[in-house]
Amino acid sequence: MPKLINLLPTKFDRKNLKCQHFLPTLRSRGSARLQTLNTKNEIYSTALHKILPAIYYRKEKGVYVDLGCGESSDVFGMAKYGYESYGLDLFDLDEKYLNPAQHPIIAKKLYQTMKNAHFIKQDCCENWNIKADVITSNAMLPLINPIEISLFLTQIKKNLKKGGLLSIFYSPLVCGYKIDSDVIKKYLIENNFKILNKEKDYLIIAIKQ
Repeated sequence: MPKLINLLPTKFDRKNLKCQHFLPTLRSRGSARLQTLNTKNEIYSTALHKILPAIYYRKEKGVYVDLGCGESSDVFGMAKYGYESYGLDLFDLDEKYLNPAQHPIIAKKLYQTMKNAHFIKQDCCENWNIKADVITSNAMLPLINPIEISLFLTQIKKNLKKGGLLSIFYSPLVCGYKIDSDVIKKYLIENNFKILNKEKDYLIIAIKQ
């Protein structure tokens, strides 16, 4: 009898536990940015970095949500700035996905010490309730099957406050799906979002009207 080969998925599927083999790669970039926290050269995701001037201009602090946060520094940076900050991710913050020798600063430990930074294990395409002033998603969109993109956007529409700021960065990933930006923009425009930037480098910035 021939030996059965257990093939690993080549595309990310959040509902398939075998896809956890992608996590060390997916979280490595966020973890690298996290190592810069509390230094003179803090690095944040593209999604957050591009809207920081608008956030600083507003001055008022509020609620921030990072969708698909992983090991990213964004939640902690916004918490330091005074926001009540939430990181949502389907998968636990487990050290088995990291290389502590290279990246000794670990998000799981920071969440335990920073009172206004919170991690919630949550599928961002399913029901969640955090009324937010700012929502970002960095490189998560290509990990969602295109037929379920509307589920992801519906949760954003439900939770982002009027006047709230949205930033989505969706650079291609080897294990990800191809994103049709026209579909994203059409949904946002039809649901009272105003696109603020001319699309460039896989980035959509919008405000909820």
